[in-house]
Amino acid sequence: MLIGNKCDLRHLRMVPTDEARNLARRENLFFTETSALDSTNVDEAFVQILQAIYRLVVDNPSMAPVPTGPNRVNPMIPYNPPKEKKCCF
Repeated sequence: MLIGNKCDLRHLRMVPTDEARNLARRENLFFTETSALDSTNVDEAFVQILQAIYRLVVDNPSMAPVPTGPNRVNPMIPYNPPKEKKCCF
């Protein structure tokens, strides 16, 4: 996957779209340009990466993560991050 970021800032472009597209084609990569500012192609990029992961796991089940024990999340239990330990106090 090759993603060009900040496509809304065309005046700051360092790599021409055609050059990036050609590289992606040569390397057999999905290519898109995104902008977090105006959400251009952000959803599409996430969908593409999730589909690639799904295909990888379906085609190679041994690559799927194996649960190692009960992994439960209880939203009713507040999270209390560990307090930072300070040196020399």
